[in-house]
Amino acid sequence: MVACNTASAFSLSHLRARFAMPIVGLVPAVKPAVEATRSGVVGVLATPGTLRGTLLADVIRQFAEPAGVQVLQAVSRELVPLVETGQADSPQTREVLRDVLAPLAGAGADQLVLGCTHYPFLAASLQAEYGDRFVLVDSGAAVARHTRNVLARNMLLTPHTRPGGVTYLVTGDLEAAQPVITTLSAQNVHNREDTPAEAVRAFSGRTTPLRIEPIYT
Repeated sequence: MVACNTASAFSLSHLRARFAMPIVGLVPAVKPAVEATRSGVVGVLATPGTLRGTLLADVIRQFAEPAGVQVLQAVSRELVPLVETGQADSPQTREVLRDVLAPLAGAGADQLVLGCTHYPFLAASLQAEYGDRFVLVDSGAAVARHTRNVLARNMLLTPHTRPGGVTYLVTGDLEAAQPVITTLSAQNVHNREDTPAEAVRAFSGRTTPLRIEPIYT
């Protein structure tokens, strides 16, 4: 699994050509945005690295151009560090979003593709700044379903899962990462409208801490 839009944009085709194993990558969710737009204008919020890769251009060419849908791109170097330091819903983050997305809103974009795995954590800030102006489109759920199907086809699924058993492996500073992971994980659960109420209660009332462990590379 290449769980990063930028890494997928630069390496997915090379990895698949080199390794004889199923490799799942992330592709910006332009296709569903194109299918859902009513204004004919779709926005993509991405990192500079993702925009330099080939995947985004490929999906725009494949899905948006034949449908006559205009795709506008917005880029920021500031958003990922803000999310990683626990500031996903902060005045500074909202200011950045206001600046980078103003041209897309002005052009009539009604769908906003979140082209980075960090960006779903910006949902609260996006809602605060733009209300219902954009429908947020994220490929995370579809990629998760596809990953499960790939594992099932290759008989790699774990037969039993431990409820709530999530382990995070951290290459950086463990003490710095722990509060950010805890905050983002809780925020992600509460922001998901399709999360059952009992799952939210179970997460919020967790009696054992999340397992966050260092990994050395």
